[in-house]
Amino acid sequence: GGDGRLRDLRLDVVEPPSLAKINLQITPPKYIGGTPRPLAATRLVEVPAGSTLSITAESSKPLSSATIRSIPIPSAPQGVTTGTQSSDAQTMEKESLVAQLTTESAETSSQNISLDKQPRRLSGTLGPVLNDCILDIEFTDTTGITNQKPIRFQLLSRPDLPPEIEVTPEGISSVITTSAAIPITGRIQDDHGLAEATVFLRRTTSTDTATDPNVTELQQTSISLATQSSTVLDLVKKASPCIELASLPAKVGDELELLVTAKDQCGLAGGPQTSTTEPWRLRVVSPEVLLAMLEAREVILRRRFESLIADFQQKRDRVVTDVAAKEADNETTTSQLAEATARANGETSEIAASFRDISDELFNNRLLTPPIEERLLHQIATPLEKIVSGPIEQLRLAVYDSDQPRDANRLIQMADTCLDRMRSVLDKMIELETYNEVIDSLRTLIEQQQSIRGETSKQQKQRALDVLKEL
Repeated sequence: GGDGRLRDLRLDVVEPPSLAKINLQITPPKYIGGTPRPLAATRLVEVPAGSTLSITAESSKPLSSATIRSIPIPSAPQGVTTGTQSSDAQTMEKESLVAQLTTESAETSSQNISLDKQPRRLSGTLGPVLNDCILDIEFTDTTGITNQKPIRFQLLSRPDLPPEIEVTPEGISSVITTSAAIPITGRIQDDHGLAEATVFLRRTTSTDTATDPNVTELQQTSISLATQSSTVLDLVKKASPCIELASLPAKVGDELELLVTAKDQCGLAGGPQTSTTEPWRLRVVSPEVLLAMLEAREVILRRRFESLIADFQQKRDRVVTDVAAKEADNETTTSQLAEATARANGETSEIAASFRDISDELFNNRLLTPPIEERLLHQIATPLEKIVSGPIEQLRLAVYDSDQPRDANRLIQMADTCLDRMRSVLDKMIELETYNEVIDSLRTLIEQQQSIRGETSKQQKQRALDVLKEL
């Protein structure tokens, strides 16, 4: 008993609503354009922070209701939560409704209204987008069926990054003179545009600290930008901006700091962002002290070049001995000369560059005279560069040329050519060192004479004081 039967029951199988089309339009913040433009709809959508996103979603079927929700993505777990209900409640509290569509269902609407007139689209606007979130779209058709597959995509807010500064003082060391000009080279860039860049030079310690209350006053100079919306500022060597020590002004014994700052055009709530380099520390010395330091550097380079020539000569002589005794094959000869050539190539280039650095440092400190420039550049640096690009390069190609048979005697002759050219430059370095020794001797004599004059003046003053006391 109690059995029942239902007859003539008809079931209609229908497809659930799905996403037929979606259009996204982004409006960036005004400081980076502010012009609306279409955006490709993908599972992962990235927009600049502060942008406004317009969404239009179209269903495959007429709708009775639809929603677009924004679900924030937590950046990091704040703590351990027990129970799924508590977690879901916290998530729901953070969700926001971007757009909502509500219409009458087919059963309650007028019979004269066709289903084709039921809406299929839902539009909404989200913004300004400052944090990452998930956009969730839910459709409900006129029969009350919702989309079975979730319609979601992730929206990432790309933050406005601070400016990147990759600059350095060019042709200058940590020791400078009072007449120095400090060039700044490198690159300053920002993802959306630079507003300004500034070079600061400030005194941190002075010989006049007790008497001059303004010794810590900042000296500032601005670097001009090509345009206010420039994203990249290249500071090339030949046209790099310079800051003059004479404008501080600096005195011998002062300790200075040089730093570069850059500010972008960020128009978000936090305002423009500023980046600052680590300070370069500088010490002001007399021209005589700087010249002595650079002369010592030249001596070190000359000794390094002597060691290089001696090593090259030793490898060459070993090859000659092996070839004469017929104890080495072509492979052994090639290996020995290849090692010597590689070292000569690399170190000669470095030594030439170091002499150019010395010339640049003298120039930026206003100490480069035509005779010094002639010796450093035209008698040493340029000939070394020509040796690298000429005989050393020819020997390197001959050593590593696998298509041509290797003639040991020919390779030895090429090595001799390299050594002759290198020794001719070494002679100029020795002449320069001898010249510097004479200058150093004269400098020592002058210092001794000044010391004697100072001591004599001190004794004369003391005698005058003694005479006054006796009166």
